[in-house]
Amino acid sequence: MWNRIGTRLLPKLRSSTARELKVKVQFEMRANGREGDALLVDLRQVLDDLHLANRVNIDVE
Repeated sequence: MWNRIGTRLLPKLRSSTARELKVKVQFEMRANGREGDALLVDLRQVLDDLHLANRVNIDVE
């Protein structure tokens, strides 16, 4: 599914006459204590590996 968005939808949106394209994807989850801390570390590592760390916001409440 994600590959289809990247290869089919986004190029069509970029080629339109619009001047600016913004895409927002939001995930929410709840985790407690050490499990949440470990998950946050893993998530930041994955984003860094994908060179997305500077482009993705992680909000922790």
